[in-house]
Amino acid sequence: MYPRPFLPIAAIAVIIPSLGELIQAGKESYFIVSQFNLFEYEQEAPLFARLSDRFERCILGLTLVREELGPRQARSCCPPTVN
Repeated sequence: MYPRPFLPIAAIAVIIPSLGELIQAGKESYFIVSQFNLFEYEQEAPLFARLSDRFERCILGLTLVREELGPRQARSCCPPTVN
């Protein structure tokens, strides 16, 4: 009934999707894209089917890479400031 910015704090927590819901939505999205297997998308469709099937593994792999690169990016992303 209320627009999202005016919802009580307790109601906002209900709207935020859980990790499981986000994973399911990601898998479904890749599956839908994998069904576009005609014409110019025929070669890309199997990639999205594999991403859908192995979505949890992809999340784990990306998380490990992010953790490994995190400290390095913090050091090298920004040039030192000069006062």
